[in-house]
Amino acid sequence: MSKELLRELDNFYTQKKIACISTDKPETTYIIHKDEYRLTKSMNGRRKPEFITGRWCARKAIERLGHSYKDPILSGSNGEPIWPDFITGSLSHSKKIYCAIASNVDDYVSIGIDVEDLDRRVSDRAFDLIANDDEKKWVQKIDNLNDELFSLFKLLIFSAKESVFKAVYPLVQKNFSFDAVSLKLVELDKILTNYKEKIVVKGEYELVFNKSLNENFKQDKSLKGSFIFNKHHIVTTCLIDKKKTF
Repeated sequence: MSKELLRELDNFYTQKKIACISTDKPETTYIIHKDEYRLTKSMNGRRKPEFITGRWCARKAIERLGHSYKDPILSGSNGEPIWPDFITGSLSHSKKIYCAIASNVDDYVSIGIDVEDLDRRVSDRAFDLIANDDEKKWVQKIDNLNDELFSLFKLLIFSAKESVFKAVYPLVQKNFSFDAVSLKLVELDKILTNYKEKIVVKGEYELVFNKSLNENFKQDKSLKGSFIFNKHHIVTTCLIDKKKTF
C-alpha cells in the first residue's frame, strides 16, 4: 500500500477512534494464539498465511487500543472473527494488502472494512448480481464513462457492499444478498475530478436497505460509509455508531 494512502487511512481512522493495522507481507511465522493456529491445520495454499496474518493484525489492532488480550480470536459459523466482548472489529485482505480495524464498543457497535486491489476486475456477469437497476442506471449516466472508470465503479459498489455486510452481519446474524442494499455516492463530480488527477481520492456513500433484516435494520434505513483509493488500492469502511443508529 502506498505511503500516501496509508497516511490518509491512519488519519481517517485515528479521527474516528479506530485502530488500523495493515501489512503487505503475509507470513506463517507471525505469532498467534495456539488455538487460532489449530484452525489452520486444514488450510491449504494462500489461505493459511492469509489467516495467520489477519489474526496477527487483529491482535495488534486491539493492542493499539490499549488492551492486552490473551484469549484466541476464533471464527464464527460464517467464518467471521469472534472479537472480545469489549471490541468490535473487521478484517480484510486482497492479494497484496492485509488489514484489520478495531474499536471499543463504547465508540461503535459494529464496523466493517473491505480492501481491494484496483486491478481486480468485476465481470459483467458478477456486476449483474452485485448491482441493482438503480445502481446500473447511475453508473451508465456518468459523463465520459470509459472501460477504466466503469471497472472502478463496479469495484467500488462491490467493495462498499462487502464492508456493510461485515458491519451488519454480526448484528443480525443472518446472511443477506447484495440486492438487499442500494448504494448512493456523495459528491460524484469531485470523485471523478480527483480520479482524473490521479491523486488519493476520498469520498462518502450512503447505503439504503431495500428490505428489512430485523427491528434495527428495516427497509429504507440508511447507513453511511466512506472510501479511499489511489491507482493501486481501494478501501471502503462502514461504521455503525450506536448512538446515531439505534
